[in-house]
Amino acid sequence: MKFAAFPRSIKTILETERKYIIPRYQREYSWEKEQLEEFWNDIKNQITISNESYEVKEYFIGSLVLIGDDERGTEFYVVDGQQRLTTITIFLSALTQIGKELQDDAFLNSCYRYIEGKDADFKKFFKLINESPKPFFQNTIQNIDQDKGGDPNSDEEKSLFNAYKYFYNKLLAEKKNYNDNYITFLKAIRDQIIGCSVIFITVDSEEAAQTIFETLNAKGKDLETLDLIKNKVFEILNKNHPSDFAKDKWKNIKNTINSRTERVSLSVFFRHFWISKYAFLNENKIYKSFQEKITANEESYKNFLLELDNFSKTYIMVISPLEIDWKNQEEKTILNSLRAIKDFRVIQPRPLITTLINLYKNKNIKQKQLIQTISQLEIFHFIFTAITSSRASGLESLYSKYSRELSRTEDPKNITALLEELSIELKRKLEDIPYESFENKFINLKFSNDFTKDKKIIQYIFKLKENLMMNTTELSVNSITLEHLHSQKQDTEWSHGIGNLLPLDKKLNEYCDTKSITEKISILKNSELRQVKEFCDTYSNITEWTKEHTIERAKILAKEIFDYSMHQFEI
Repeated sequence: MKFAAFPRSIKTILETERKYIIPRYQREYSWEKEQLEEFWNDIKNQITISNESYEVKEYFIGSLVLIGDDERGTEFYVVDGQQRLTTITIFLSALTQIGKELQDDAFLNSCYRYIEGKDADFKKFFKLINESPKPFFQNTIQNIDQDKGGDPNSDEEKSLFNAYKYFYNKLLAEKKNYNDNYITFLKAIRDQIIGCSVIFITVDSEEAAQTIFETLNAKGKDLETLDLIKNKVFEILNKNHPSDFAKDKWKNIKNTINSRTERVSLSVFFRHFWISKYAFLNENKIYKSFQEKITANEESYKNFLLELDNFSKTYIMVISPLEIDWKNQEEKTILNSLRAIKDFRVIQPRPLITTLINLYKNKNIKQKQLIQTISQLEIFHFIFTAITSSRASGLESLYSKYSRELSRTEDPKNITALLEELSIELKRKLEDIPYESFENKFINLKFSNDFTKDKKIIQYIFKLKENLMMNTTELSVNSITLEHLHSQKQDTEWSHGIGNLLPLDKKLNEYCDTKSITEKISILKNSELRQVKEFCDTYSNITEWTKEHTIERAKILAKEIFDYSMHQFEI
């Protein structure tokens, strides 16, 4: 391995007629406001300015690892340090634009020379070439005529543009602080940036670069497991003809995960994928597991990406369920369960549910089995998470175990046995929760105009009750309003509790307003909901709605819902 390492300044690196290429396998530009602000403050705080003069200080910003020949080469591939190089280029681009607006050609050119160069044939080129966000980065940020690039579309383009706007606005805001010395300030900023020092490391092969890359970053918190895996896959799948399979497939996966309103980080998605198929591990151990389980050759890596792509298409259905995913009427129960689990704000079952749906897609489990299992997961997390807020210790591991075992078999008998085992495990966990704990948490659920945290859970409970009475799943959670039997406007604490609430059509709710309980019952009798009719029958003779009525009703409702929920685990 040919290896060279030297201390260099950004000025030395960018003033030569060399191209620094960020390969497609590198992670996307991801600096956010916190990192941009830290860099801005670090640059600015190094500078001492007095009248027309200024002094800058040496500022070390880490190492750059590149593939290329430092003695004769004109093209270098950036293996490590692309975030810093990109940020510096963006910063210099903002300085260039300020110089253009000030009509100071000398200053403009003194900045732009580090962005654009000329080859031996005097053809212009950008010194930093990013293969991923083409042509946005080149046209909108690097180009001296920045109006040619258009608006950002992808998340990476938005990050790049936000970074540019951050530095541009910061530089512009300093004008009022320096007045006639503004250009002196800008020059000082420029010189401080290009005066930043790095350890400039060059190697002669991708293999050597990969080794250094992993050595420098495998234990660093700034580099995620997914970046290491992506880097390894792109290294092996490096063919671009007839199409760049790895790049295209990775882009598809990312676009799928970001295609709906509910967003999740790629690292969370990937860990869920891994623990659903390979091993239950913390994120920091997955890369080693990947190296052990996925053979480093083209066929294995292609299959791996295809598997990941397929998982992403189902995973998005789980985290952001839509009616379009479940077009058949008999599948609506699945949709309702997925929406409920989402409302409970639990993520642990996502790997298992994704696996279950994939099995269903591949006709390895029956529709009835899928409905039953996902319904049980829904009910389990209703009691375990939404109501009692029980400790989830070991739960993710349990889901991972069953997901992996289900993924490894196509035998219907084995699948049935595994689903029955899972049901027993979930029921056992619920039985460990004292009913008194459930009841206490249940009757303390509340809703008012000023407290809406429990609203969806309360709507869900009334949906369960109605479905129990009608033996159907047609009632939508969000299609009902919540009527306060004792007006919340009187601001008594007990009036906010679930025992004081009834599901009601919006118009009937408006009619009730602040009327007495006797008047309300006469209005409530017009409701089509069976639980409202039941309420009217039960309390038809009362003339005053009290705290005691509220507590009594909440306890009755708690027992009904609990018994119904536990019944769902009867096999």
